Amino acid sequence: MKAWWESISRRQNMEVGVLFALVVLLIGGTDEAWRWVAIGALAVVLVWPVLFKPITFVWFAFARMLSMVFSKVMLSIIYFLFIVPVGLVRKWVGKDNLKLKGFKLDRRSVFQSREHRFEPEDFTHTF
Repeated sequence: MKAWWESISRRQNMEVGVLFALVVLLIGGTDEAWRWVAIGALAVVLVWPVLFKPITFVWFAFARMLSMVFSKVMLSIIYFLFIVPVGLVRKWVGKDNLKLKGFKLDRRSVFQSREHRFEPEDFTHTF
C-alpha cells in the first residue's frame, strides 16, 4: 500500500493549483499584477500540474493533521453540550430506564416479561 503522499494524483495537483489561483485573486483584490499571477498559475495547472505537487503535499498534510484534531474536538463538544446535560437531567429527575438501582440488590431479575402479540400493523410504521 502506498503512503498518502506517494498517491497524490494529477487531478489533486490541478485542484490545488486552481485553489492557489483563487487565493491569489482574493489576496490581490483589484491589483492587475495579482491577476496575472493567478492567470499564470492557471496556465501552469493546465500545462504542467506536477509543479503544484509540493503545495499539494503541504495542503493534504495540513488537512490530515486538521482531521485528526478537529474530529476529536467536535465530538467532545457535541458530547459535553448534548449528551452530558441530558444524562444529568435524567439523573436529577430520577429516570432509571435500565433499572440500574434494582440491579444486583436481590436475587430477583430486573427483566420484565412483555406479553405482546405482534400484528402486521406493528411492522407497517415501525418508526
